[in-house]
Amino acid sequence: MTASLIPPGVPDREAPNGEHQHQPENIMSNDTKTNRPTHIAYCVREYQKSGAIESDWTRIGAAWQHRDGEGLDLQLEAFPVSGRVTLRANKPKPQA
Repeated sequence: MTASLIPPGVPDREAPNGEHQHQPENIMSNDTKTNRPTHIAYCVREYQKSGAIESDWTRIGAAWQHRDGEGLDLQLEAFPVSGRVTLRANKPKPQA
């Protein structure tokens, strides 16, 4: 089964010559049961507090690894002024 990149409810499109166009195969994450991103995108800001260097991590988006492992699709909700985006693997939180 291939996943469509077109949202549900949107009809398939026809080419100008009337032929049916097939939608490209979704080649993102191997996780077929959920749309859980494989990575989380953060903006990391370093600052000094009481003489020590501290970091503030702000979640700004998510990424999904391609099935072939050769790339990522990145979706950002914000873009850091510094231009630096840090990607970390999206690991499940430990059970309490």
